[in-house]
Amino acid sequence: MRLETSGPADREASPGRVPRRPLPFANLIAKFRTLTSMPKIHGAVTIEKERCKGCDLCVVACPCNVLSLQPKEVNDRGYHFAYPANEEACIGCAACAMVCPDACIEVYRVVVK
Repeated sequence: MRLETSGPADREASPGRVPRRPLPFANLIAKFRTLTSMPKIHGAVTIEKERCKGCDLCVVACPCNVLSLQPKEVNDRGYHFAYPANEEACIGCAACAMVCPDACIEVYRVVVK
């Protein structure tokens, strides 16, 4: 016994087939597209290198690996200070500023349109 099935081409060609209507959530898709075109927010990190003691807490706390310790230069106090090595990856979460014991890090959120 052989069972015959009709493929997608057969379904479209059948005269009793009802054409498809738009999906009920099409308006949600349109709203999603407008939401994704909203401005992006990036972070900007400023570090006072003279106050930094190079404790490395900010480097560890950063989820995006933005900060690093300066390997060759030292500040006036003789410490390798933190600097933004990968600034464009910053999301502005301010995790680095919260863990800094010397309060030498400021994070700004910049809107990019």
